[in-house]
Amino acid sequence: MSATVRVVIVHHQPLVAAGIEALLTHLPGWQIVAYATDVASALTALRYRAINVLISEQELPGLSGLTLCGIVRRHFPHISTALIGNLTPRQQLVALAHGVGRFIAPAITRQELHQLAMQLRRHAFQEHTMLHSTDHRHQLTSEVCHASFALPVNLLSRREREIIGLVVHGHTNKQIADMLAISPYTVKQHISSVMLKCHVHKRRALAALFRDMTWDEAPPSSSV
Repeated sequence: MSATVRVVIVHHQPLVAAGIEALLTHLPGWQIVAYATDVASALTALRYRAINVLISEQELPGLSGLTLCGIVRRHFPHISTALIGNLTPRQQLVALAHGVGRFIAPAITRQELHQLAMQLRRHAFQEHTMLHSTDHRHQLTSEVCHASFALPVNLLSRREREIIGLVVHGHTNKQIADMLAISPYTVKQHISSVMLKCHVHKRRALAALFRDMTWDEAPPSSSV
């Protein structure tokens, strides 16, 4: 008898979660062990249960599904992840950097889900590792509660961090270009890249995100 794949489904719409369960549980050896509607409740399930697979929607309330997958990659590297959403190829590259293992289109068919399930199963049976260490649990809780953890700082290049630091201080693209001896077009491209990673569409919103952020290290003075 094959081992059971133990799954957590994270979706803010219970009917959608129930639909995913209906498609998965008709497959032999799949068990839905928990539901969650946000990142915090998902992590509660992951901390105290032996889980093989996490399936999350992208547009969660609060922290996004991408952020959740990033946390899972850091603290639960044995768990396979799948993200539900209509992501462009470029967005999928960002998602892969966050630790997303597979992608699920919202209109997925039963046959397509069956194929995806087989792929997830192949990667699902590594050693179960739950967080028994009190220090480890506290570290995880701290990261989730820290507002800046919603920002994918680990995905920003040295140059991007430098440029965003100047944006926060109110400098224009031309001023930043002059200060860094690069073209305004290059500055614009870096800012667009950071907006994509942070899921914001306005310069003001981007500056607001990073204005209250505590950097792990000061933005570097030069690019590598």
